[in-house]
Amino acid sequence: MDISIVTPSFRQPQWLRLCLSSVADQEGVALEHLVQDSCSGPEVEALASEFPHARFVIEKDEGMYDAVNRGLRQSSSDICAYINCDEQYLPGALAKVVRHMKQHPDIDILFGDVVVTDEHGRYTCSRQVLPPRYAHTKSCYFSTFTAAMFFRRRILEDHGMYFDTAWKDLGDAEWGLRAFGAGLKMGVLRAYVASFVDTGENMNLGENAKREYQRLRSQPPRWPVYLSRVWQAHHRLRRLVHGLYWPQPFSYAVYTLDEPDRRRTIDVQRPTALWRSRL
Repeated sequence: MDISIVTPSFRQPQWLRLCLSSVADQEGVALEHLVQDSCSGPEVEALASEFPHARFVIEKDEGMYDAVNRGLRQSSSDICAYINCDEQYLPGALAKVVRHMKQHPDIDILFGDVVVTDEHGRYTCSRQVLPPRYAHTKSCYFSTFTAAMFFRRRILEDHGMYFDTAWKDLGDAEWGLRAFGAGLKMGVLRAYVASFVDTGENMNLGENAKREYQRLRSQPPRWPVYLSRVWQAHHRLRRLVHGLYWPQPFSYAVYTLDEPDRRRTIDVQRPTALWRSRL
C-alpha cells in the first residue's frame, strides 16, 4: 500500500458517504481506508457493504483523536493521513501526495491546499498553505487543515506522534507543537487536495475549543503568546510575499448531499482567500 487513510466516524452517515466516495475513486495509488466508527448505528453499518474498499471497525472510543489513533495503529502504509466525515479528497489528490513524498523522502509532514465549501459544495474560499511556524501556532492557531495533512509512519514509530486524547477539539494544534519540538521537517504541496465543509458548527468553533485554545496558550513556554500580534503580522506577511491572497481561477469536483453518487464540478472564476464567515 502507498498510503493509509483513517476516518473517525460518529453519527454522520450522510457526510461519511461522500467522504468514502472521494477516497474510493482515487486513481493511480494503492491505498487502504480505515473507518473507525464509535457505534453510530445501522445507517453507518450499512455503508460497509456499499463501500467494500473501506475497512470498518465499529467500537466505542474516547473521542475523535482516540479514533484516529486506533485507526493509525491498524494501518500499514509508509504514508498516513486522516480525513473527517465532512471532508473529501479531490480527484487525483492522493496520487499527487504519494508522488511528491516519494520525490522528497526527507519530508516528514506534508500539507496541501484546501477548498472551503458550504454544505451544498458551493465555493466559499481558497486556503493555500505555507509550512506552519511554532510561534504562530502557539500564539494564534494551527494554520493548516488536517484534511490536507500527510505524514510518514516513521514519526509514529520513532517520535510517538500519536494524538493526545486529552484534547477533544485542538489535538491537531497540540500535535503540531510536538512536531516542531521533535524537529520534524514540514513541506507543502502547492495543489488543492481536499475540500472542507464550513457548516458553521465545526468543532473548532465550539465553547470547548475556545477553552482548549486558552489552555494551549497558557502552557509553557509563554513567550510566543506575549508577541501574538507580531506572529500574526509575520504570518500575513509570509502569505503576502508568496502571493496567497490572490488565488488563480481553477475548478474542483466534489460529491454533494444533493448528488451523492457523482462528483459535481465547480468552476471558480473569481477565487478569494477571504473566509468571510470567519472574520
